[in-house]
Amino acid sequence: MEELRKEIDELDEQILKLIARRKEVVKEIARIKKARDLPVVDVERERAHLKILKILGNELGLEPDEVELVFKVLILISIMRQVTDL
Repeated sequence: MEELRKEIDELDEQILKLIARRKEVVKEIARIKKARDLPVVDVERERAHLKILKILGNELGLEPDEVELVFKVLILISIMRQVTDL
């Protein structure tokens, strides 16, 4: 069981690194949106992206509702980041 817990710890670290990288990309997107006078929220983009992510998640054996929940949180964080960076 300890080996499995260690593996989870390592996976969590990788997830955190990916979230940190995502945050950097969001900051760059916020900069571009500001320069182009674009709105922070793009509902159609979010809807289409969530649909694709749920399909991909399902193909990977994940529950679509759980995938949607995780990514809605990430999207909300991204929106908050963009608002504060603008």
